[in-house]
Amino acid sequence: MKLHLEGLKVAIAGGTRGIGLAIGHMFARENCQLAICGQDSLTVSVALSELKRHGNKIRGDTLDISDTEKCRDWVKSAAEDLGGLDVFIGNAAALSEANNDPGWRRSVDVGLLGVIAGADAAIAFLRNSTRPTIIFVASTAGIESGGQALPYSAVKAALIAHAKDLAIELSNTGIRVNAISPGMVYDKSGCWGQMEQTNPDYFSYVKNSNPMRRMADLNDVTNAVAFLTSTEGSFINGTNLVIDGGRSRSYSG
Repeated sequence: MKLHLEGLKVAIAGGTRGIGLAIGHMFARENCQLAICGQDSLTVSVALSELKRHGNKIRGDTLDISDTEKCRDWVKSAAEDLGGLDVFIGNAAALSEANNDPGWRRSVDVGLLGVIAGADAAIAFLRNSTRPTIIFVASTAGIESGGQALPYSAVKAALIAHAKDLAIELSNTGIRVNAISPGMVYDKSGCWGQMEQTNPDYFSYVKNSNPMRRMADLNDVTNAVAFLTSTEGSFINGTNLVIDGGRSRSYSG
């Protein structure tokens, strides 16, 4: 199966670590041009250094995505720098924010308003693409209760709903919009990698609670993004692809 990703111009909001960075590596390996952003300048610099090893044009910027005007400006600048835009990935999120006013505001400002602003700014450029795609990185926390901070779960649920609505709104433009909802994703440098070292018994319990007796790895997520972006996924629109090995109990994705 040929996915035909080569040459795509991709903007990843929240592309400096974890899932976002892994998605960046996947596109870079496929000879795509990239623009990534993140809040911490050192993390952006490290991610940019990693991604440039693939030999493609890569741009990295420090940005607080909660500033929606700056987010829109970043997308515009990135698209102009890359000579267009084919794919927008909305991955930014505020993790583990407290269930209080500041926590809710930060979660909504970053994971919903910021991501939506970036996608909205991308649409003007995606209209000129022959392969236009928007993918929002949501979470199984958005379809099931339990385990996550309340603001995070609510924001991810809203993002899934927005993906569906936006897909319908843009259906006559050729721009496809989908969400992905990973469950627990193992990343050696992430929270589950740390848990494996500090509390191996709990890590093993959580891992074995999955019907497949493992967590997702980063490739499980990036492969889903690759398919949704590819020519082979050209009739998939307005869906929420759950990537959790069957752990969630929801019937709807």
